[in-house]
Amino acid sequence: MFGILLKYYRFVNNYYYFYFYSYYCYFCCCFCCCGYYFYYCYFFYVYYFFYYSNYYNYYYYYCYYYYYYYYYYYYYYLYYYYYYYYYYKNNNNTITSTTTSTINTSTTTYTSTTTTAITTNSPCYTLFYFYIILIFFPNHTEN
Repeated sequence: MFGILLKYYRFVNNYYYFYFYSYYCYFCCCFCCCGYYFYYCYFFYVYYFFYYSNYYNYYYYYCYYYYYYYYYYYYYYLYYYYYYYYYYKNNNNTITSTTTSTINTSTTTYTSTTTTAITTNSPCYTLFYFYIILIFFPNHTEN
């Protein structure tokens, strides 16, 4: 269910490279229907395959990149959203972030403090789950 792998060889630059690819359309459907639970599963799914691709010097099929770029910005903003959720969440399910600006002049110092609060009932994921995408997602392309 989490990755029916198909394997094949391809001749590139006088070397045989071993390729992986998977049925991501099924996974995409799960995203639309099931929400946050499958975000959790997907990140570990990507972590597993990218780790082994580096260890054995494997590469990915282009179908993978299409799926990745289609959702790239959505995951990018989710990463920052849950970054603040993890570090600023209090017991009332409120995210609070405080920004302080200071302007110094020759005679006076002006200080401005802004506090932003967002109420949410989203599940509390740790930063690690969403940080994986910035470290372990493939950034190379097939020649």
